[in-house]
Amino acid sequence: MTAPGNMLHPRVLTVIRLGVSALFVAVVAVAVVRSGRELSFQVHGVWWLALGILPAAALVAGKGIKWQVVVRGLAPRVTFREAVRSYVAAIPYSLVTPGRVGEVARTMFLPYPNVHGMAGVGAVVLDKVTDLICLLWWIALGLWFFVDLPGLALAACAAALCLTPLRLWLGAGHRVIRRLGVWPAFQQKLEAAIVDLRALSRGRIVTAVGLGVVCFGIEWVQYWAFFNALAPTGVHVPFGEAVGIMAIVTLANVAQISFAGIGVREGLAALMLASTLPPASAATAAFAVFALDQALPGVVGLFAKPIVLKAEDSE
Repeated sequence: MTAPGNMLHPRVLTVIRLGVSALFVAVVAVAVVRSGRELSFQVHGVWWLALGILPAAALVAGKGIKWQVVVRGLAPRVTFREAVRSYVAAIPYSLVTPGRVGEVARTMFLPYPNVHGMAGVGAVVLDKVTDLICLLWWIALGLWFFVDLPGLALAACAAALCLTPLRLWLGAGHRVIRRLGVWPAFQQKLEAAIVDLRALSRGRIVTAVGLGVVCFGIEWVQYWAFFNALAPTGVHVPFGEAVGIMAIVTLANVAQISFAGIGVREGLAALMLASTLPPASAATAAFAVFALDQALPGVVGLFAKPIVLKAEDSE
């Protein structure tokens, strides 16, 4: 099977990579300086601090496995190492672009022609949609059991139920695109962006969603640990409260209200935990999770170079 390969010239890719790297490092450096002024730990917070730091590697690995499961529909031979590499390498592109559209850069770091195109973009979108489904389920759980807002919990549950049958939505997408009657080339690209339904078995979708639920669970443990690590002596943040609040904060952060999402997460955490934690502690804890789960892996990802494929390459 012949694929168009990467259409950008290697020198253009190098310029883009250097620009993104510089911007990403600048954003992270400013955020570190800003948050570092408020950083302080109580003696009782050492073990909580360890609980917040140690799961970070497991979270990156989990997201890499989830991406591997999704992209196998296009590249059956993709390995765990390749999947993690492409996930980590795309983080800087994701954080410095509006709406995190730079996430599609994952395709540039995989050596498979089928992924270098609109089909690969569709795989990235599918991965993010499964993340949204998992987040909605966590929000429903948090609102119902931990925040005692059953009405909103039912709304989140209904939204998750509507999105969960992805095979039906993808099938409907194929039919709608075929009936658009627009410019044929554009229509073909839209259709190519939808991952082949034959590769998306029900088991694969369930696996991706299950991995997403686990990854978010690890993240909630990190938030909970850092909240308690930075809490004043005698103050304890229950795990349920951390789950309910941070699930809502994470959904709000999807809107990308601020550049790179920095500020939204910290500000909302400080606002929603104001009755329990000092604003500086809540905001710093939220930034610590961002630093471990996004900024640090992103710095590692800066050393990965995009893979340029020739048009005649085939998988």
